[in-house]
Parts: sequence; C-alpha cells; structure tokens
Amino acid sequence: MTLFSGAVAVAVVALVLAVGASEPAGALVLKHRPTGFTVHAPPDFRVQFDKRSTRYTVRSRNRRARLTYTRLRTKRSPAAIARSRAARVARSQLRVVRAGRRYRLRVSRRRVVEVGRAGRGTVAVSTLSTRGRRTAARLALLRRIGRSARGGLARNTGTTHGLSVAWRTPTAGQILAPGSAELRVDASTPSRVAEVRFLVDGEHLHTEYETPYTGVLDTSGLSAGLHKLRAVVVLRDGRAIVRNQTVAVRGAGSAGETSPAAGGGCASNALFEGGFEGGLDEWGNVQALGPRATIVQGGSFCGARHGRFEVRAGDVEPDTDSNRAEVAGPSFSDGDDLWFRHATKLAAGFPREDKWQIVSQWRSGDGSPPLALFVSDDLALSLRRGDAPYTEFWRGPVQTEVWTDLVFHIRFSRNPALGFVELWRDGRRQTMRNGAERMSGQTIKGSSGYVKLGYYRDPDHVGTGVVYHDNYLVGRSLADVAPAP
Repeated sequence: MTLFSGAVAVAVVALVLAVGASEPAGALVLKHRPTGFTVHAPPDFRVQFDKRSTRYTVRSRNRRARLTYTRLRTKRSPAAIARSRAARVARSQLRVVRAGRRYRLRVSRRRVVEVGRAGRGTVAVSTLSTRGRRTAARLALLRRIGRSARGGLARNTGTTHGLSVAWRTPTAGQILAPGSAELRVDASTPSRVAEVRFLVDGEHLHTEYETPYTGVLDTSGLSAGLHKLRAVVVLRDGRAIVRNQTVAVRGAGSAGETSPAAGGGCASNALFEGGFEGGLDEWGNVQALGPRATIVQGGSFCGARHGRFEVRAGDVEPDTDSNRAEVAGPSFSDGDDLWFRHATKLAAGFPREDKWQIVSQWRSGDGSPPLALFVSDDLALSLRRGDAPYTEFWRGPVQTEVWTDLVFHIRFSRNPALGFVELWRDGRRQTMRNGAERMSGQTIKGSSGYVKLGYYRDPDHVGTGVVYHDNYLVGRSLADVAPAP
C-alpha cells in the first residue's frame, strides 16, 4: 500500500542539542525517528513532522516566520498546481513565475508559494511566510532549514535503513482473549539488529537480544478495548526502527468481533487522519473556487473542527473545469485490503434534482470512479460504480443536518471476483445489495488510485449544495479506525 510516501509508522521527533563541525555552535539537531534523518535548525526555530513523513513545518518561536513543505502524490504538473493555487486567491489575479525548476507564486509581499517536482508522480509545495522586518533574510533561513529536512524526506522511501521489519504476531486489529499472547517481530537481516524492545501502551514490557525476537503479553492485566503495541528495533549502528500495532482485548464473558462504535469517538492508530483539525493542509491538492472549501469550528462529529464543501450553480473549478469542491487524499494500490471511516452530513436544503452528486470517491484510472458515494434525488446515500455497468453495492436513506458515521472495508482489485466491499453505518453492519454482508466487484481501475472527498456534481444542477465531512480515517484493520478507548 502507498500512503503518500509509504511510511506507516508514527513519527517520533526527539530534540537534542549538538555542536557539529559543519554546523554553527548552538545549532539544534532534530533526529526524526524511525526514518533516521537529522535536520539542523537554529535553537529559536521549531520543526514539526506529520505522521506520514510527507509534510513538515518550520516556524520561529516568535511566530514571525514559517515554512510549510508538503509532498503530494499526483499526476498533475507543478505548473498546473501553481496555477490552481493562484486561482484560489479570489482577491486578485496572481502571476505564476518560473524560477529554475520551480514555479513561484507571490501571494503577498510576505507570503510566497513554490511548487516543484519531487520525484516521479510526486510534487512538492512550499509555503513561506514572515511578519515584520527582515523578510528576505527570514525566507532565506527557512529555505536553508527546509533543504535539510527535505533531504531526509527524500531518503525515506522503501525499506527503512535497508532493513525490512514487520510484526508477525499479533496481526493488526486482532482480538485477544484474556490470558497470554505471543509477541513476535521479524527482521530481514538479524545480524544488523542489536536489540528489540517491546512496549504496551507506552510502557516497557520486554527487551529481546537474539532472534527470534519474541515476548509474552499478559492480556488479563489489560482493560477491554484497544491497546497499542510498539516494537523498537535498535540497530548496531545506533539507529532505530519503530513498528506500531493495535490490538483489541476482549473483556471477560464477551465473544465475537467488535463493531465500529457509533458516536464521536476519535481513532488513534489510523495510517491517515483527515479530521480537519489542522485545516485543509491535512489533505493534498484542493480543487475548489476561493471560499467554497472551508473549515468550520464547532458542531463537529469528532474534535473541534470539520470541513465544509459548497458548490453553486455555474461554479467552474479551474483545474478540472467542473462543478466541484474537493480535496485529494491518500493513495491505494491494487491488492490493498483497507478500512476507511468518515462522517458526512448534508446541509439543510440540499439539492434534490434528478442529476448525479458525489460526496466521496475512490478515484483510479480514466473516466468515472469505479467506486464512489453518491447522493440520490430522494436523499439516499448510494455506494456504486460511476460508469457502466453502474454496479450498486449499498443504498441507505439519510436526513439533512444529521451526521452519518460510515465504515468501509474494501479489498481493491481489478478482478471482480477478488474485490469486495463491506459497510457499517452508525455502528451497525449493513446488508449489501446482493443480500449478503459482503459484495464482490471491481473496486479499482489500473494499478493504483487515491481518495477524493468533498462535493462533486453534474454541472446542470441549479441549486446550491453544502456537504460537511469529518473524521476521515484510513487503516489496515477495524481497530485502526475504531474509536480509541
């Protein structure tokens, strides 16, 4: 599976003070684990990484200077993305200038956006902003710090440190009965491993120095619910690789698989979290006119903020020349077995016209998506294919101004016999259109695709529609997207 850069471990940033021969005295060295690279910055600057190692933010402690760097998986060119950013600034027509291999957009005297190619199928977007005097000097310093972080991100591809490390047991999302459970982690080259530390909910459990790297977990001492396991693989050269796993412990007297809980629970172990708490920057490219894609404070399904997507009659989004307000999300590949969760709400007065409307899609290949969540003219959600033969997997009525919590279990495959979909609504497992709890079908075109979220519709609509989204999560198991205990 590919989620932007492919990193699936949670990034842990440790700060240590160091003075190096090539760095100025008092420079701050940030060690980014488990990816293992360092970033050099003056002590009055902070560097923050996201969980997927695809975005970092450099800011001064006095908040007068900031750089945000994001890597996006996209087929679009840097020039097209730069023009899109310019079109989203509604107050003026901004000129996109080519600067070497990058495209530069000066939003204001103190804010600059730069877009460039970061690899095959990957585009980098840097936003530099400053307040007060010394604007040019601060921007130059931010760029210098950014190059150090960018070099580390570029190396964070494929196997970490040339070593493949994975949990063998328990599996992700496995439900453990009270008693003893074996913990085991495999490494592709054991001779490079000095030790493996096992932690449960942040507490040290056991350290193993020889292969096989195993431990024993006493689940009878754990509360019923989700628990986070962590394996810290320390290499002989001092670097470390971290692998996280979430399991569910069954309470005494209970049996069977848990269901996604209804309500506003926030997951803690998802591979991707797009709950809009950090704004639209949590997502990739934004395709919307000016203020049509915004953040709303309060009344959220989970947390304090959520996304608002509005489309009006005659809106033409410049990147696609279509009637839409959407954000692009994580990618997936043929053969991936993933769980998705998100809450959606239709605003009062939502259009009920006999024309198609999409609020979420799993985009892949050319033409219409092979899997998307439509809204019908009778206010029903319909999970179906976007083109012939228009296979419908599920349908259910909805009410405006009410959050609907959905969990999708999707096996992505071009082969209709291998691909399938399962769905839960507000904590209840749904019966699919074939009368069973699982329905097979083609769920991807080509070798890979990506998520899109928002509001996209037939351009012939005459009414204004507003859709709210919150708590978008992607994981490899039910436990990854279920609420934290």
